[in-house]
Amino acid sequence: MFCVYAIQSTLTLRVYLGQTQDIFVRLAEHNSGRMLSTRQHRPWKLIKVASCESREAARWLEYELKA
Repeated sequence: MFCVYAIQSTLTLRVYLGQTQDIFVRLAEHNSGRMLSTRQHRPWKLIKVASCESREAARWLEYELKA
């Protein structure tokens, strides 16, 4: 099962959208600084998760939300 997630920086209030198969591992990666695109805005908190049946569905939903 894949999901699309929204996280928000508690420092700058920036919102980031992404998709993953394991939301808890992914959030830990964002907060540890391993993700270059979100490193400067740490720490992050999870604000929304939407489940999808496949990676393709998750990628499409992420694309639609970002558009």
